[in-house]
Amino acid sequence: MKDIDSPHHIKGLFRGFLRKAFSRQEEESFLQQGAIFQWSPHLWVMGWGNRERRASPLQEKIHFFVPDFYLEEPKPWVVFENVAIFESFPFRQEMAFLSRLSWQPPLQEEFERIFLRVQRELQSGNLLKAVPVIKERAAFQMKPLNIKALLRAAHKTQQFVYGYWEQDKKEGVLGATPEVLFSLKPPILTTMALAGTRALGAPSLLESVKDIKEHQIVVDRIVNVLSEWGRVSKKGPYEEPVSGGLVHLRTDIEIHLLKVLSFEQGVRLLHPTPALGLSSEVYDWKWLKNLEELKQRRYFGAPFGVYFPDGSGKSLVAIRNVEWDGENVYIQAGCGVVKESNLKSEWQELALKREAVKKNLGLFYE
Repeated sequence: MKDIDSPHHIKGLFRGFLRKAFSRQEEESFLQQGAIFQWSPHLWVMGWGNRERRASPLQEKIHFFVPDFYLEEPKPWVVFENVAIFESFPFRQEMAFLSRLSWQPPLQEEFERIFLRVQRELQSGNLLKAVPVIKERAAFQMKPLNIKALLRAAHKTQQFVYGYWEQDKKEGVLGATPEVLFSLKPPILTTMALAGTRALGAPSLLESVKDIKEHQIVVDRIVNVLSEWGRVSKKGPYEEPVSGGLVHLRTDIEIHLLKVLSFEQGVRLLHPTPALGLSSEVYDWKWLKNLEELKQRRYFGAPFGVYFPDGSGKSLVAIRNVEWDGENVYIQAGCGVVKESNLKSEWQELALKREAVKKNLGLFYE
């Protein structure tokens, strides 16, 4: 959608927020406690300093939208003391992550147990598709310089960089995602179906019965929920290479809204698409909590957005990221399971995605 993604749209509305660089003091404050959202290739929305979480947005303020995956955070809106829009990436200095991480990979037998449970539900007809998630962990205490190194590495991926971290809780999330949940500039909303994954150089996804089926489930669900709100058009599917040596199937979807749709309504309407949730006529999507490994999903796969006072906004899908708390860092990955899925292939896909995150973010490992 050219209007909302263009520099002209943002610059015309928020000239007072446009900046070209951080001062050293501002940079230090940002790396201690901040948020970043890459709106487009040349526009970066950044917040730092004192912050307040709210149940609803204030008027005339730029907000970050940072809920958990299950949308159970009672105050998902975050407003910062300082917000600026940068016309270029402010961290130019090359730097490495500075630490080698010893990763503890997930156990295949644990994933196999989850996979077989999902397959039983698929075979019984209770599910059409589900996305189990697994987690890899390394003991590490994240520091401001590490966050700066992650930002620099994420910027090089040419994907949508996003992040949020809290000094008092010593926790945060930072990543570079290829997936946009939606862009909204009333009366136009654009979104995408991004489902189906292969390694660069592997056979085309367009020739894979399993991947085409998995992708179409996502497309159908998005089109169905949006059709009640206006006129829907779509383009695809087509293959899209992304950073980290992966290729996805993508379909672009646009709706001309005939009814008013708020940002948060858009989130609840579309999240999670079956690309990260499930497709079922029997279960609510929060059935995913029943899968043991999903109990600690936190930010992985959650909406991550920015909202402007004029009603414009964009939400990314928080994948391809690293999360941290005071003691550990985590990488999570999910895979779409349908009847035709193969345990070995899905396990390999999960490994591909985790390695892509390490490569994208410069997370060296032993």
